[in-house]
Amino acid sequence: MRKWIVAWCALATSVACGEGEPERWAVASPDGALVVHLALEDRGGEADYPDGDALYWSVQRDGRPVVEPSPLGVRLADGDRVTGLHPLGASTRSIEARYELPLGKRRVRANDANELELRFEGLTLIVRAYLDGVAFRYRVEGEGEATWTGEATGYRWPAGTLGHLAPYDERFLYLGSYENDYREVELDEAAPGTGWQYPALFELPDERTWAMVTEADLDADHCGTRLAPRAVDRVLRVRLPHAREGKGIGEVEPRAALPWTSPWRVLIVGELATVVESTLVDDVSRPSTLEDASFVRPGRVAWSWYSQGTGDAALQREYVDFAAGMGWEHVLIDAGWDRWEDVETVMPALVADAEARGVGVLLWYNSGGEHGSSDATPMDRMLDPTVRRAEMDRIAGWGVAGIKVDFFESDKQDRIQQYLGILEDAGERGLMVNFHGSTVPRGWQRTYPHLMTYEAVRGVEFYMGFSVPDAADDVSYVFTRNVVGSMDYTPTAFADALDAAGLTYAHSLALPVVFESAWTHFADRADADEASGYRAVMAAHPFVRELLRDVPTTWDDTRLLAGHPGIHAVLARRHGEAWWLAGIGVEARTVSVPLSFLGEGEWDLQLVGSGGAPDALAETTDVVGPTDALEVELSARDGFVARLRPR
Repeated sequence: MRKWIVAWCALATSVACGEGEPERWAVASPDGALVVHLALEDRGGEADYPDGDALYWSVQRDGRPVVEPSPLGVRLADGDRVTGLHPLGASTRSIEARYELPLGKRRVRANDANELELRFEGLTLIVRAYLDGVAFRYRVEGEGEATWTGEATGYRWPAGTLGHLAPYDERFLYLGSYENDYREVELDEAAPGTGWQYPALFELPDERTWAMVTEADLDADHCGTRLAPRAVDRVLRVRLPHAREGKGIGEVEPRAALPWTSPWRVLIVGELATVVESTLVDDVSRPSTLEDASFVRPGRVAWSWYSQGTGDAALQREYVDFAAGMGWEHVLIDAGWDRWEDVETVMPALVADAEARGVGVLLWYNSGGEHGSSDATPMDRMLDPTVRRAEMDRIAGWGVAGIKVDFFESDKQDRIQQYLGILEDAGERGLMVNFHGSTVPRGWQRTYPHLMTYEAVRGVEFYMGFSVPDAADDVSYVFTRNVVGSMDYTPTAFADALDAAGLTYAHSLALPVVFESAWTHFADRADADEASGYRAVMAAHPFVRELLRDVPTTWDDTRLLAGHPGIHAVLARRHGEAWWLAGIGVEARTVSVPLSFLGEGEWDLQLVGSGGAPDALAETTDVVGPTDALEVELSARDGFVARLRPR
C-alpha cells in the first residue's frame, strides 16, 4: 500500500510559497482517500475568524470537502497561540498500528496512518491521516505551568450537512452523565444547555460521507471538552466544561506543567459502516499500562437493582445461583450493600461462595464528594486516594472481582483525575471497573483494559418512567454513542420494554448483540420467581435460555450490514467461529441481509424473532451459505437475533 505524505511549500523548513502567499501543508491517508490541508493565512471576515495570519485546517475525501477551512489554535492565560504563529519547520512519518484488546468490537486492531508535525514558536501541531479518519493534537512548548482557557479549534461543515447530535445538559439533574437523546438537527439549530456532547455524528450532503467528532487519549492534565451550542456560519467550536458541572466544584480551566499535550481531536470519516466499525478512538490512545491483565474477565452479569433493588445477602445468593446456572461470569451488588447487617462477615462469605461456583462479585460505589447529587452509599470511599486504596485493598482481600463507580457528574479536570486515579489504583489490585453517571469513552479502554464498560447512555433504567428510550433512540445509539466504546445499556428487560416503550420482546432480546459492552448487565428479574422476569420468558421459550446463556460480550469482528440513524440497524458480530446477527427498527419493514461475510461451506442458522405478538418469540432454523440472503419481517419497534455456526 502506498504511503501518501504531502507537504506543500514547507516540509523540513518553513518557506513561503511566494511573496504574500500563505504557507501550506498537507498529509494524506495511506490509501490517499483522505487529505488534510493546513494553511497559515488571513481569513478574517469569514465566520468569526480572527484578523491576521492564523492556522486553518480542512479535510477532503476523494476530492470532496468534509471539513471546510476551519480555525486551529490554543488559548492560554498567558497568551493565545492562535495568530502570529511563526513556523519553525515540519516533519513527517508513517505509522503502522497493530495491537490486541481483550474487549470491544474487534480483538485484533490494525490502522495505518501518516503523520505531519508542524512546529511553531511555542506550539506544535501533530496531524494524522488514518484509513478511517483524521486526528490532531496540540503540544504547548515551554517551561513552568500554564492554564488552558480555551481553543480556537472548529469544524466548518459543508452547506446542507445534517447533525445527529445530543445536548450535553438539556434537562437532567446529573450533568455530565451523557443521558440525553440524539436528534437530527440543522447546523444553525442551537443546543439546549451548554453544548453538543461527544460523539457528534454528521451526515454530509454528498449522501455517502459521514463524519464523527470526538476526542481521545484524555489524560489527567486536561478536562473533557464538547462542541459549542451554536454554529457560526456552519462552524462548530470546541468548548471547555461549564462552571455549574459537579455542583460548581472544580475549576473549569485545566492547569498543567509545560510542555503540555492536549487530547486528540478525532474525526472518523467514511461510509456509515466505516464510522460504526471504526476503532480510531482506541487506535490513537496510549497502549495498555497493565503488566498483568490475567484478572480481566469480560462477561455477562446478573443484576438485581433495576428489578428488585439490592435487597439482602439472601436475594443476592439467588442471583448468584441464577448466574451460575446460566454460566454467566459475574453478579453485581448495587447501592446500599454496605448497610447489610454484619457486612464484614457476610460479604466475604458470599464472595467466596460465588467464586467457588465460577461467579465473580462486583460491588457498587458512589464516586463521593461534594461534586455529586446522590447520597446513595457507600459514598465516601472512591474520592480521596488514601481512602480509596485502603478500600480497594479491603475488597480485593475479600476476593471481589470489580467495582462499579457512579455519579461523577462533571468533565472538569478534577473529575478526569479521579477517573484515572480509580483506574490506576484498581489495576494495581486486580480489580475491574465500570463507570456510571459518567463521561463517554475517550480511549481509556486501550490504556486501561480492565475498564469493562461505561454508562453514558439513557438505558433500561429509564423504563422506570422518566424519559423512556424508544426504538429510535436504541437505533441511534448504534451509530453514535456505542461507536466510541463499550456501553452499559443494561439490556433485555422483557415486560418492561413492552409496557414502557412499546418494544417487542424480540427487540429487547436483540440488544445484547446490537450493543457492545464488555460487561453486559442483564436487567430483568433473575430470582426464583417463575412467574416473572427471565425465568418466565425462558419457561415459555426454551431457546431464550440458550441464547442468553451463550451470547458473548467481546467480539473478534463487527460489521454494520444495514441501517440509518433513527430508522433501523443490522449488525453482524463474530466471536470465534460463530457469527451473531441482530437487528432493530422503528417502523415495520423487511430486512434483507446478504450473508456474503460468511466463510465457504454450510452454516447452521438459528433465528429468533417476533412470534405474532409483541410479547411472543419464535425460533426458526435453517442451513445457509455465503451466497444466501436472510430476510426478516419486522413489525414496528421490533427486532431479531440470529446465530450462525459452521457445520
